[in-house]
Amino acid sequence: MDTDIKSKRGGWGSNFGFLMASIGSAVGLGNIWGFPYKMGKSGGAVFLLFYLVLVVLVGVTVMLGELALGRRSGKSGVSTYRALSKKYTWLGYAGVLCGFCIMCFYFVLGGIVLRYANYRDHDRMLTLLSPRLGRVDLLSRGCRRPKSPLMPASELFVSGEFVLFEKNERAVLTSCALQDTFYPLRLDPYRLTCASYMAGLCAAAVQPGQAAEDLYALLLKGLYYLAYDDEADALETTTAFLLLFADALGYRPRLSRCAHCRTPLDVSEGGRMDIAAGGLCCPACASRATFPVTRDQIAWMSQTLRRGLVPQKNTGAGMLFDMLRRYVESRLETPIKAGRLLP
Repeated sequence: MDTDIKSKRGGWGSNFGFLMASIGSAVGLGNIWGFPYKMGKSGGAVFLLFYLVLVVLVGVTVMLGELALGRRSGKSGVSTYRALSKKYTWLGYAGVLCGFCIMCFYFVLGGIVLRYANYRDHDRMLTLLSPRLGRVDLLSRGCRRPKSPLMPASELFVSGEFVLFEKNERAVLTSCALQDTFYPLRLDPYRLTCASYMAGLCAAAVQPGQAAEDLYALLLKGLYYLAYDDEADALETTTAFLLLFADALGYRPRLSRCAHCRTPLDVSEGGRMDIAAGGLCCPACASRATFPVTRDQIAWMSQTLRRGLVPQKNTGAGMLFDMLRRYVESRLETPIKAGRLLP
């Protein structure tokens, strides 16, 4: 019976596959990036010598011991030590507890850097937009040092997987697996301003702990078009982002019925937009509206709300952007400075 169970148990196809899986579970990009900096800061070759000695005498010894016990028993950590001797059962529970404590201490968070503020001599306070936790404020220690491994992860618009731990009720960045830096934005001041405005809107709208999957996906798509699609007009992309941003927050403008009396609208000749009421107005209520809107602009807004954020031609993007900027910022009750520099 035992032989049949062992024969059905899965195994590794090769020693190399097992070795790579072990390294992948124990070594992250943060370890690789951070080791040269820590070695240089802690004594250079002397630090490396003591590190290698401890790895051989402690790390390799413990690893080989656990591998031998696991292969011999073919059981879980607790059951392995219990099979060895009941008085060693606590070692199995201790190993499980240590792993649980480490997972509680460190957590990985996907996000985009919305803004930062220099802090002290070499640190930065970062604000992330996370799809699961909304706005997250954290500390990036030593990121402004020339050789800091955290420097690339502490710049604007960087997206990635951020590894954090909590200390004194503050999240502290330890490493980051970068996904995209959107570097071309830094080469075009106008597109950089558009991206800053998008990020500022998200920072003002999302609260800590508030899930923001839709806004996260919208911002990621907007940054992509601004950074990598040369055919996408920056102002048109930002205008579309504004409209979809308002829709994601529950402030979709009314385009088919009057915002005041709710009568169906005939937009063949255009219309007028009332920002306070949140939509277009019929001729009878047009005296309350402030922004004239053409038929093509109304059609563009309707199409954008249906298709999402995709590049499409927008005649009169400057006027439409100004209207939507006022519309969104009046709902947020927070003016975004970067918007004053556009169009």
